[in-house]
Amino acid sequence: MFKKTIKRDFMEKRFINEVLDTYELENEKDMIFEILPRDYNTPALFAKIEDIPNLPDKMNVTVFGYISSFEKKILSGRKALVSIKAKLYRDGHSINLNWTTSAAKANSMLFGLKMKSPEDQIIQVSGKIKSFDIGKNFIYKFIDQPILNVITGADTNKEILMPEPIYKLKSSSNIKSLQIQNAFRELVEQFEFLDKSQMLPEKIEKELEMNTLKDSLTYVHGLKGIPLEKFQDFLSYEGYRRRILIEKIWRIMFDNFYDKNSTFEENVQFISKESINNIKEILEKLHFQLTGDQKKAVWGLLNVFAKKTISKNLIFGDVGSGKTMVSLIVSYVLYRMGFQVVIMTPTSILARQHYEEAVKLLGEEVLIELVHSKTTKKQKKAIQDNLDKKKAMILYGTSSLNGFEYSNLGAVFIDEEQKFGVKDKEKLHKNYNTNIVYMTATPIPRTLASSMYTDFEIFKIEEKPAMQKPRITKIINELSDSETAFIKSKIKEGEQVLVIVPAIASNDLVSSAFAEKKYAKLFSEFKIDKINGRMKPQNIEKTTENFMSGKIDILIATTMVDAGFSNKNLSFVFIENADRFGIAQMHQIRGRVGRAEKQGYCYLIPASKNLKEKTKQRLESLVESENGFELSMKDIELRGSGDVRGLEQSGSEVNLLDWIKEIEVINKYLKENY
Repeated sequence: MFKKTIKRDFMEKRFINEVLDTYELENEKDMIFEILPRDYNTPALFAKIEDIPNLPDKMNVTVFGYISSFEKKILSGRKALVSIKAKLYRDGHSINLNWTTSAAKANSMLFGLKMKSPEDQIIQVSGKIKSFDIGKNFIYKFIDQPILNVITGADTNKEILMPEPIYKLKSSSNIKSLQIQNAFRELVEQFEFLDKSQMLPEKIEKELEMNTLKDSLTYVHGLKGIPLEKFQDFLSYEGYRRRILIEKIWRIMFDNFYDKNSTFEENVQFISKESINNIKEILEKLHFQLTGDQKKAVWGLLNVFAKKTISKNLIFGDVGSGKTMVSLIVSYVLYRMGFQVVIMTPTSILARQHYEEAVKLLGEEVLIELVHSKTTKKQKKAIQDNLDKKKAMILYGTSSLNGFEYSNLGAVFIDEEQKFGVKDKEKLHKNYNTNIVYMTATPIPRTLASSMYTDFEIFKIEEKPAMQKPRITKIINELSDSETAFIKSKIKEGEQVLVIVPAIASNDLVSSAFAEKKYAKLFSEFKIDKINGRMKPQNIEKTTENFMSGKIDILIATTMVDAGFSNKNLSFVFIENADRFGIAQMHQIRGRVGRAEKQGYCYLIPASKNLKEKTKQRLESLVESENGFELSMKDIELRGSGDVRGLEQSGSEVNLLDWIKEIEVINKYLKENY
């Protein structure tokens, strides 16, 4: 990617290479649109260095100053731990900065700290105050494990905030958000040497009046300071993120434009009498009837498989429309024909839920396997041995399924396909020339889907299962005594509650800590826990599993649960500060409740009783409708396509309804130039 004239080439790409390896990405261009912050840390208190001695321990502060040098030493008697120290100074005052890390990570940490604190440049330091009484009436006060950011291109006399991005981390890796940010720092610093072939043409960028990609990367990844009074505007501005995400849309459309289905060898076995009997067999085991749309999707897929040895397919339908059941029925037919089938989900929790449902329905005589973070090497080897023997099986798991070798792969189903990176979801399809089926709850008009997925067969599921009751949605400021009593009675019967708070917390009114206190007071006799983006991935998974198994009655969470959460006992969801969410996002969250025969309830709780007219209309539209497509169109009508979506971010996902104009422009460009 970079020319040989770059000095210290290896060191300059140190963090880039680490990120590419961790996230299994091919190059820097993939990194651009596959890794975006899901959240930003915001400090609790701005302070001057001279204020620190008078502030209490454990307070989170942000201060500004200069750093001249670092000192590294092994902690006495603790060979495995290393201490790194520095002083932050300004206007004749100073404060100590301390970091503690393992000996194995010390050099990497020190390298990153030096990158973010060049001499003679003002540094933003955010961390927790701590102190030690070292005797003789002397207190050693310091900021512990602080985050550093160099203030660039800003007036240092103003309060400037460097956004601290929080990324989706892999539980299997020790890589942290700071290392990912440093990778993007390397990329931006060397941007002129990036190979931009097959990236979004500059002509389209100008036609759509978008920000430049370099500026967008700089701001989104917190590499440039934001004046404090403009920071909230920065959080809600979508322009930079959109410029980055259009690279993903361009890549998909560019690849699809050239990747037409061209293999038409007939596979009549897919629509044989035996296949029909297999479908009847599984339908007899269901305790409900398939909808008309589900039946069309099942037969449609089998017909496509019969006509093409390699096919690409898209099933889109609203939350709870029954896409998972379609994948299971088709997978069973393929299994009975001797094929291996992969069903890939964005989370191991969702994979486990689908797996358990399949085992319950099909029985132990069908070979169904689950691969997740706790699958042992011995278990993986046993699965690989069966795959090598060409044994038919249905295999559930996350993108880790890409690591197996297959000998008779019939189809790959990608659930919640918008949650996956381009490489992850296409790897098996390209490596084994097999059928692939994308499934998504994102509502897409058929004409838009045809433009975006030019070489796909498209199936739409609009009907909801007959057993599913319409969810009851209410706008409230607080629960009444009767409603509280009703919810308590349902919890005692085994039903559960989910509380959603905004991921980006700028004050106590929207924090998960505040919500925890509020609901602990309302429901003191029940077990309450929380998950958020700042927890370790393994802790999030454990807490979520406890909630799924009924060990937790009420779970407080950020919007990380808007997909991959299918709990049949979940009957109530509260969306705190609902005015900060988009319509489509709240509809996705609401789709987590009332998944079985139980009645689902959604309570929208705005931050204030005095709402703007458009905000009222947004919330009222959810009370009036459960149709995802209608609600998405209403969302665009109220805020304008491509306009600000609110403060909640969604990583690298794209909602195609937000990109109608861009997709049309790209489609036109491809037809005219290729």
